[in-house]
Amino acid sequence: MALIPHIDFRVAPHVYGAGFSALRNSDADLVVMLGTSHYWDADPIVVTNKPFLTPLGVVPVVDHPLYNPLADIAHKPEHSLELHVVALQHLWQDRPFEILPVLVTQRLFEEGVLSDTIEQLHDVIQSTGKRPLWLISGDLAHVGKKFGDELPAQALLPDVADGDRRLIKALEDNDLGSYRNAIESSDNRFRVCGYAPTILAHLAHPVGRGRTVAYDVWNEQETLSAVSFATIIWD
Repeated sequence: MALIPHIDFRVAPHVYGAGFSALRNSDADLVVMLGTSHYWDADPIVVTNKPFLTPLGVVPVVDHPLYNPLADIAHKPEHSLELHVVALQHLWQDRPFEILPVLVTQRLFEEGVLSDTIEQLHDVIQSTGKRPLWLISGDLAHVGKKFGDELPAQALLPDVADGDRRLIKALEDNDLGSYRNAIESSDNRFRVCGYAPTILAHLAHPVGRGRTVAYDVWNEQETLSAVSFATIIWD
């Protein structure tokens, strides 16, 4: 399983490179892609059945019963999954694979929803008979003027770094309790957008210790804003 950010390739090529290089030798032929939903929050998960067309060709979506027509509205403007599809095409250009593209919203945390969603995903994956790789697409903190803070990002970055260290340590230790508490106790002060897909992936596909292969912050001076991000791999 891997957590890789969905910030622009041009901003963090080294973070993407470190993450996808670690997946090069995977024998998976199905990638379960769990990404942050930025534009739709009416459902806990939104799963399209439309193939992904990129400059590198078409990637098919595995057969599944989770589609509804509103999924197209959510997926069309979304970037959290399509960036990873392009990277996977480049990485595995000599062999076919399919994807299960799942956008995740905060409604995942409503009563009873999380366990039902995990069961749905397990049923789909088992029905395919394929070898899955779980890939989480999400960033860490979003701070500064663009995101509604009164202070510019530069003034917040020391606190962001401390918070990120705690979150990353919890994820490396696979300590979901500490990870959830760090975010929820502050009412997600730093707007960690990868929260929901990360929780879903870890509960649906338990793993051991993780290792962080890259971490960085994009400080956007023109908007006085910043986004932090990391890549973590669980074997």
